[in-house]
Amino acid sequence: MNMRILLVEDDHYFSGILGDYLGHLGLEVLRVADGVEALQLATESPVDLVLSDVFMPRLNGFELVARLREQEAYRKLPLLLMSAVYQDEQVVQRNLLQSGADDYLIKPFTMAQLSRKLGEYLDLKPELEGALAVGGAAVIRESSWERSVELPERGEIDSGFVAEFMLQLLAASHTGVLKMVDGSRWKDIVFLNGYPMWSDGGGTHNRMGTMLLEEGTIEPVEFRGAVQHMRDHKVDFGSALIQTGLLSPTELYSQLRRLTERRVVSALSWAVGTWTLTTGLPRQASCFEVNPLVVVWKGLGLQDQARNLVNFIAPYEQMYVIPTETYQSFWQLLGGVEAFEALGSFVNGRRRVCELREFEVLTDGQLAKALWLMFKAGMVGFSEQPAGSGQLSSSPEGQREASTAQVPTIDPKLQELADCILRDYLRLWQADFFVVFGLQPEADEQAFAQALAGSPLSWNLDDVSEDLPAEIRARARALLGWVEEARDTLSHPASRKAYGLRLEEGATGAYVAVSAPDCTEAAFFFDEGKRQVRLHDYLAAERSFAHAVEADPSTPEYKAYRAWAGYRGAGGSSAAVQSAVSLLRSVLQADSHQPMAHYFLGLIQRDQREFPAAVASLRKALSIDPGFDSARKALGQVEELAGL
Repeated sequence: MNMRILLVEDDHYFSGILGDYLGHLGLEVLRVADGVEALQLATESPVDLVLSDVFMPRLNGFELVARLREQEAYRKLPLLLMSAVYQDEQVVQRNLLQSGADDYLIKPFTMAQLSRKLGEYLDLKPELEGALAVGGAAVIRESSWERSVELPERGEIDSGFVAEFMLQLLAASHTGVLKMVDGSRWKDIVFLNGYPMWSDGGGTHNRMGTMLLEEGTIEPVEFRGAVQHMRDHKVDFGSALIQTGLLSPTELYSQLRRLTERRVVSALSWAVGTWTLTTGLPRQASCFEVNPLVVVWKGLGLQDQARNLVNFIAPYEQMYVIPTETYQSFWQLLGGVEAFEALGSFVNGRRRVCELREFEVLTDGQLAKALWLMFKAGMVGFSEQPAGSGQLSSSPEGQREASTAQVPTIDPKLQELADCILRDYLRLWQADFFVVFGLQPEADEQAFAQALAGSPLSWNLDDVSEDLPAEIRARARALLGWVEEARDTLSHPASRKAYGLRLEEGATGAYVAVSAPDCTEAAFFFDEGKRQVRLHDYLAAERSFAHAVEADPSTPEYKAYRAWAGYRGAGGSSAAVQSAVSLLRSVLQADSHQPMAHYFLGLIQRDQREFPAAVASLRKALSIDPGFDSARKALGQVEELAGL
């Protein structure tokens, strides 16, 4: 039998929202509008907890608590009050507790806060543990959300493709690499059981230094110091950050997961190009698993898909939203997204799309986006009939543990151990076997015997405390396995020679690419140039972009920005126009799918009142990147000027 809660709230709208959410938590809800009704109902129908507003007609919340405490059945029962803060919060807190209430909530509060508060007093079990039965009516579900659906191996990329395909890969628990190519642009995403675990590819957003500078994690002078350390000590950028003390190993690990998420999210903006899908995990792929549903949610915001998503949901406007057997397990993956926390309590199988819209917990655009994602992820379907009271058990295959994009909180006493484990993991995981033991392939047998007799790790298996987060313990076990595989392979001359040959041929699947210092420094100059553009210091910006091009001439985006800054810095003179247009056209001749080059060319053509050409350039930029808001705004201005 479900636990029963007495909800006392005179605001009927808010009472309805709370009632729906409490029902979602598996509670039977008795709703009344004031203290007098509550007192009468509490006497007739025993409950497990009372949740009451304070300011109500006839009998307020303070008086209700006092009257309930006089009854034997309610002397130890949890009584919680809700109140908005109209005066000093400490005064409100003191009054609430002095009334005899066990606890309080300050309005406004989120449903997640309410759930946590109730969880301190009740054993909450959400009602929706699986799909709800719908009597006699078909439920429209996403057909691609089936494990048996055969995944294609190649195709053309169009707007919205990546988001939908990523959900199909999650459904199929696919392990392999999605490779996307468009001219000089490329992007690889490595999946393990449907979860993105690493990504690499062209573009400034793919660089650790760019992310750390943009977010202010490190200062420019620190960045330059790390780059110099790379040159002096022949190490990668991540190692330089640790060795110069800018980041701890734990902090670097967390940043690499954030970088992986950033890279995967950026892939969802692709609207042109080709793709291929491989099967199997590359031997030397990094492992920084990120949440696929959160990635898709964030990525949808990069595309100009709002109208398409609204149009997609429109045919289901009068239909009920029915949770499926995967709803509850996948809901855990979306728990940290504020929009889903607000919507979740209403997705109970007994609300139409139009009713969800009327609640106004989300904007129309957010609601369409959330329903599209849940439908495409197989979390909900649509039906002309509401869900019945019967419940089906959850599918074991649908259960997945929530993933986090950050390293869990670590006990300070274990921080040094965690840093040691992650430092070794970042240094040695999937490194080639010779590197693991610090050996050259041509070393003699004595050198091999001496190196293999020791351990390259700074910790032992016995050191790995059970009090460490599970994720770090798992990384430790994986790394130990990799080290032992390396030891076994290098222990015998025959297997060592065979491994060396495979390494030379690239057959070991080497996947991790380490940026050279010049490329890392180029990213610094590029970010410095963009900062100067925001300050309208175009002469300084042009110099920074020139340094970026000099350090990394293979990145077309650097050249496009240099052309634009040079044009603006010279005041738009005829010589500046000719020079900038020539550089931009050279970029586009090498790769016509560079949205920034088309965008800057369109702005220059606009300034020269070449409106038809400007419209064509800006439309081309948008065809490559439909989420390019600046290009969209510029196009609208040019079309207005041209009278189109």
